[in-house]
Amino acid sequence: MNYSTKCCDWVSSKYRRLRRVLHDTCYYAKCWLFHPYNRIKIKTLPPTWTDADTVIVHAMFQILTDFIDKECSPGNIDWDSEPTHRKVRKTLQELYDWWHNVYLKFDAWEGYDKNKGTKSPFKNGKFSLNKYDNKWFDIVADKEMELDKELTKNLKKLIDIKDYMWT
Repeated sequence: MNYSTKCCDWVSSKYRRLRRVLHDTCYYAKCWLFHPYNRIKIKTLPPTWTDADTVIVHAMFQILTDFIDKECSPGNIDWDSEPTHRKVRKTLQELYDWWHNVYLKFDAWEGYDKNKGTKSPFKNGKFSLNKYDNKWFDIVADKEMELDKELTKNLKKLIDIKDYMWT
């Protein structure tokens, strides 16, 4: 190999390296400024302060929602390729449906009768409720505990199948 060939190879390799560095730098800047792929926009939470235990739940189900809505279309993944994939796809859809149709729509006041409830809970500077309200709040506490148990179970399911959430 002669000197000119060595020089051309050296210049060519430096050019390719410089081109790659410039490309990577521009891509990083574009993602940082205009489209950060590593940020989750949680649509189910207000843009105000929220405790971490609530954020983590909503973030996980936002990732699931984005995956189902954007990446889980039939063209991206062949969910019928094997029985395990079919089962996982069914589980993903069940979790998605539960999140949107049960958890997000839970209303503790559904069925509450204002006519039977305490008219003025503060009397003589003390807080008191009638029997209807006491029973109602016990029922709501039980419903919330059940929902929380179901939430924990579904979060564990989501973690168990996370490896299938790529395209």
